[in-house]
Amino acid sequence: MFLNYRRSALKYILAWIFTLGIYHFIFKRAVTEDTNKACGGEPIKKPDVIYVILYIVTLGVYGVVYDLKLIRKWNAFLTEKGVYCPISEKKYFAMAVLPFVRVIAIPGFVKTVNLVCRIYSDLQFASDEEGEYYVRTVSKIREDAEEKRLASEEANVAGMPIVEEYDFENDRRRVYKPETKETVVEVITEESAASETKLPEPSLPEEPAEPEEDPESFYRNRKWFVRVFAAMLAVFMIPILTVFVTVFCLPAVYDDTFVGELGEKYERLCSIDEPKVVVIGGSSVAFGLDSAMMEEQLGMKVVNFGLYANLGTKLMMDLSKANINEGDIIILAPEMNSQTLSLYFNSETTMQALDGNLKMLLNIGSDNYESLVGASWKFANDKLYYLITGTRPENEGAYKKENFNEYGDNIYDRPYNVMTENQNTITLDFRTNYVDSIDSEYEQYIEYVNEYVQYAEKRGASVYFSFPPMNEAAMSDKNTYDQISSFYRNLSTSLDCRVISNVNDYIMDEGYFFDSEFHLNNAGVIVRTVKLIDDIKRELGRNDITMDALELPEPPGYKPSDAVEGDEENLYFVLEQVEGLGGTVYWEVVGLNDAGKEQTSLKIPNNVDGIPVRSIGESAFAGSMLTELTLGDNINSISGRAFNGAASLISVILPDGKRATDISVPNSMSEALMTEGCNPELKFYVDEPFYTGFVSDYFWGDYGAMIAIK
Repeated sequence: MFLNYRRSALKYILAWIFTLGIYHFIFKRAVTEDTNKACGGEPIKKPDVIYVILYIVTLGVYGVVYDLKLIRKWNAFLTEKGVYCPISEKKYFAMAVLPFVRVIAIPGFVKTVNLVCRIYSDLQFASDEEGEYYVRTVSKIREDAEEKRLASEEANVAGMPIVEEYDFENDRRRVYKPETKETVVEVITEESAASETKLPEPSLPEEPAEPEEDPESFYRNRKWFVRVFAAMLAVFMIPILTVFVTVFCLPAVYDDTFVGELGEKYERLCSIDEPKVVVIGGSSVAFGLDSAMMEEQLGMKVVNFGLYANLGTKLMMDLSKANINEGDIIILAPEMNSQTLSLYFNSETTMQALDGNLKMLLNIGSDNYESLVGASWKFANDKLYYLITGTRPENEGAYKKENFNEYGDNIYDRPYNVMTENQNTITLDFRTNYVDSIDSEYEQYIEYVNEYVQYAEKRGASVYFSFPPMNEAAMSDKNTYDQISSFYRNLSTSLDCRVISNVNDYIMDEGYFFDSEFHLNNAGVIVRTVKLIDDIKRELGRNDITMDALELPEPPGYKPSDAVEGDEENLYFVLEQVEGLGGTVYWEVVGLNDAGKEQTSLKIPNNVDGIPVRSIGESAFAGSMLTELTLGDNINSISGRAFNGAASLISVILPDGKRATDISVPNSMSEALMTEGCNPELKFYVDEPFYTGFVSDYFWGDYGAMIAIK
């Protein structure tokens, strides 16, 4: 049995890198197996799943402890053979205890195991060689003895004197014997003593021996196999290595985007060691707090820890664990939506938010790692595209990182409600009665929140539940007073923390909102902040109610309509007049007439009878033969299911110069996307300079795969 004594430290290090550490465990299993064969004694258990887990949990420290066991065994083996050991336990530990210095210890480690395997293999070869000489020598003696016996019989027949005694010892001296093979001499002497009394009987011809295996040939074949295996492994591992380097080593490209603000919020959270108020939620928190006012009124530092519902409430709770201390007040205020009141986790958006601040990975739940690994491929592809082309993801208007202040508040100037209609309806679609044996996403969320509450309270913090601002005009008909009250009672009894707010207080006038049913304008921010401050004060037993001392602003309403110039003839569209806040009116496309349904290409007019055509209603093009639609310049709103039933429509062309923020569309937080029920091949064509802005937009991002360049 020959062991591999030609391992290369350099190849080991490169293979370790290319396989992202996987080869390390393969290497250690092979080394342990060879060590047990060569050194004997109590075998060391080969690395298994337990080894991998302990190695990861201890950040490699367990691997050093395991290596010391191998080195101890090598030292004993080499000392017995009178050979100096190239590496000692103390020397290896001194070099390997630090992860970044550990690479220095690898050459000595590999050199030592190679020495052990070589000495063992040499001993095995010498033993086999002696056996070979033994067989050849004994065979030669037997052949000569048989010849002398036959010669003696022939001589007797011919009347010649008979040799009565065969001089075996004298004959033995004629047999070639290497000087170093003392064991052969002893064996042959014993054999000769027996042959003095009785000559060996003739034996049958032996079968041809099998060709001996050439050790050099063995290693040449093994080397060839290793090279082929390494080449095949490289084919698979190069993409993995590329993703790894792109994610962890290349410059960040998303750090200046809207989601890139998460890193700044995380840093502020971790930097405050004194008691603080942390408000956790989605974009309704980012667009709905005046943290400076909260600090002034509560006398505590404030962290606005809300950003984007697409990240999920679970992620924000997990990240907040990075710095929860005694005396902290944590407010959970997620949007009332099935996505945020669940354990929803968007790995792709999270990867973008982590770009440039990967230490946040330490606080992300391990149950989300698998999906993060899956999302890293697309993330790396997009990131490489931006780096190669020298471009960056675009965000427009309020959705720029530069619009956040030191607290994490979005301070983009938002004087009005810029929505043209309440297209995104809010539905409290959560079960208020538990059913045995049914574990809904909502119940899983409640259970997770309760675990979070226990964690925070053990660290001396207090957790409370509040509500996001909700547009009263957008509330669904399903949200009756009884239904809302039932949901509120269910929430209060299910949570292990107190619900300190009245849900009805946060259902606010539509004039306080900005561009979505959860995003407040400037005046709305003040109203919501005061409500939350007073809820916290009441819970703390304070009587200095802010609302009693502060005059709240009136709802500013909708943005005034621009002047309309020029009319266009409407031949094909069915329009319906809509009256907005303040008496402003506009047209909404609600269908096509018979002539319009026969057309394959149409353009929506800008104005009809002096009134702008601003929106597209649900199923407006159902049953038509339309394949291409060009939007009018004044279109700034598209409803959910707008393209439902348009079976042939594959192209929607946006006007030149239109940005993502110019047209409001429903996103995943809404009841229905505008593409629900559309042709799956439908594409939205935009100007090339604005493409990345559409793909990364808060609302349009849900249609990223359907957006194309003109």
